[in-house]
Amino acid sequence: MRALAEHVELGLDILCDILCRPALRPEEVDAERQVILEEVLMHRDEPMDVVQEQFANAMFPNHPLGREVLGEPEVIRKVTVPAIRSFFDEHYLPGNMVIAAAGTSIMNGSPLVSKPASPGAMMVASRAPGAPRRRRRARGRVS
Repeated sequence: MRALAEHVELGLDILCDILCRPALRPEEVDAERQVILEEVLMHRDEPMDVVQEQFANAMFPNHPLGREVLGEPEVIRKVTVPAIRSFFDEHYLPGNMVIAAAGTSIMNGSPLVSKPASPGAMMVASRAPGAPRRRRRARGRVS
């Protein structure tokens, strides 16, 4: 997310809502499915992209870093909204996320990162290299 300092709080609030409660409306998932399938076809038409994909697969066999980010068309066509929601609920957890922030409003002790958070809110570690470790709460809600 990029935002002017005066819009950071609203932007972070929206980002937290997206991360904590994605809508995953079936009609929107189907529309995005078509967009992704078109991107996969365009990607396969670009020799440099194909070489990059093969290189990553050779460097990281049987590892997520070696897999194509766009996915396989067969999987994209068949995946259901409940399956996406299940994957999201299992993997998109505060302990699995890293939120990095930079900028004047964040670095100057913004109330954004020091406000008491709602129950279950994400914790964000904020420190410079070599500085003592301290924890601050990021504003957000987890359902």
